[in-house]
Amino acid sequence: MKCSKFHHGTCCRSRKLLRCLGTGKSLSFVRPRLMTHHFHSLCIVFIVTVACLFLVGCNESDQQTTTLPPLLQKTKAGGGWDSACPPRNEKERKMIEMVGRLAVSPEVEQRLRDEFPPGSSDDRLVAVLTAQGFKLIEPCETDQTIQRASFFQKGTGIIPYDVNATVYWKIDNQRRVIWTKGFLSYSGL
Repeated sequence: MKCSKFHHGTCCRSRKLLRCLGTGKSLSFVRPRLMTHHFHSLCIVFIVTVACLFLVGCNESDQQTTTLPPLLQKTKAGGGWDSACPPRNEKERKMIEMVGRLAVSPEVEQRLRDEFPPGSSDDRLVAVLTAQGFKLIEPCETDQTIQRASFFQKGTGIIPYDVNATVYWKIDNQRRVIWTKGFLSYSGL
């Protein structure tokens, strides 16, 4: 295809540039001024695109946060071992020891402690969690007095992330809460 010369040969240089990018040939024919102009233009387009995606993604995540149950709204995930069940074997015990901490969410932990302090009714805790969309799952395999409920929400929007949460609580023989733990994770991209 033949180039028509305009603006100091910009059309021909652009086509040569595109051909060279695929072959690894030298770009010595491109004038530095022209290359800088195109580079700046591409950078501006890239930055504007990323900013728009980020703003739309943030807006979506704010909308998603408001649809989470009250226990999980405006919370951070914690890092560490993601279970409050006692280890099932020696290998698991060593892994827990190596990680050194539980992956509890500080905000979820505080809310659970405030709402369901030791001595609280297990029935009330179960009622509140199920009303907020948590599903009861089987107790811990290694300690049947440790109960569990989990929550999952599929991510939506341009930058989606899934929300996973598990609440653990230990009960006594009268079904009163001894302690609670709240784990939260966000996964996406």
